[in-house]
Amino acid sequence: MTAVAPTDEPSFTVELRYWDPESQAHIDTLVDHRRACLWDIDMPRGPWREAQRTDPFDGPYPSDQAPQVLAGRDAEAMTRKHINYYAPKPASRDPLSFLSLFLTGQEQLSYTLEDTCRKLRGQTVVPSDRAFIPVGHVALDAKLYTGLRKYNLYIPHDGSAVWIKSLWISDALRSCGVGRAAMDTIECFATLPPVSANVLLLDTLHEEDQVRLRGDTVVPNQPWYRRRGFRLIFTSPKEDNFYGMNEKDFQKAGCDPFVPRVVVMRKDLQ
Repeated sequence: MTAVAPTDEPSFTVELRYWDPESQAHIDTLVDHRRACLWDIDMPRGPWREAQRTDPFDGPYPSDQAPQVLAGRDAEAMTRKHINYYAPKPASRDPLSFLSLFLTGQEQLSYTLEDTCRKLRGQTVVPSDRAFIPVGHVALDAKLYTGLRKYNLYIPHDGSAVWIKSLWISDALRSCGVGRAAMDTIECFATLPPVSANVLLLDTLHEEDQVRLRGDTVVPNQPWYRRRGFRLIFTSPKEDNFYGMNEKDFQKAGCDPFVPRVVVMRKDLQ
């Protein structure tokens, strides 16, 4: 995968690597990533794995697009920080960080993977077989989510709009420029064939509800995306449980149950 975008800090560069659905190490690592962000924990073993294996390309990207892995490159300090963060140590961080640490297993999140994916959705790809540190993951999706179809969002349906989904960055690397590097890379990749997108879309928790769910120490996603040029086009009603959260999800997060609002944001690339 060749889409690479440098950031303002040259020590932090992010590449996209194809997630290998035939590799148990790739599967286990993505499961651990999903545990860390508390969403879609079982998807890597089921729908995402099958989609990555067999679903043909349909337009830019079909629905249920499996995430691709974000790899740190030329970043020794970043790699050390990521590994040291997840090394076994006493619970000295805030409760949510420790909860994520406990759920994922410290040693698994610092795995080194190899670039081994040889077949992507029925198409042959040539891997580098080089080792890399998986510092996060992301997916692109061309289909409008079922839960949004009842709302008139005025989104292009000609294949020119794609969704950025399931973006996750290692907690150890927050506020280090890695998220910015990842988004630079994703936006660059989305404009290239076979995607060739003109519009990027994403959904995330409403900033107030994300703080309520994850605590005052969290940095909300919504204003961060706004600074990157995404504008708000939709806020879900409070009664619409868009993410299907249940009692167990709130127990993991350590807060009282409520229905968090979801926002949809858009960025026009041309």
